[in-house]
Amino acid sequence: MTDLDDWYRAYRTVYEDASRGRTVACPHCGARSLRLLFVVRNQDDEDGTAAFWCDACLHGLMPTRAPVPPTGERYVKGTESVPDYSLITGD
Repeated sequence: MTDLDDWYRAYRTVYEDASRGRTVACPHCGARSLRLLFVVRNQDDEDGTAAFWCDACLHGLMPTRAPVPPTGERYVKGTESVPDYSLITGD
């Protein structure tokens, strides 16, 4: 089973620098295909719903509200393309 702490570490790394999403290994499968995006109501919103997953194995963290970092990828609600990925719960 994948360690939830590994997912949080990967999230923090990509959150701090969005360009690292393709350089950090997925805690589940090892692919370098992590994706972090923020769904916002308006393009200039400072907070949004963060979705973080791996494009290769489709595992990731539960979407949650978070401040959008300066390098964050923003999508206005309804324009985002988030796959139906499996949630890592730590159970």
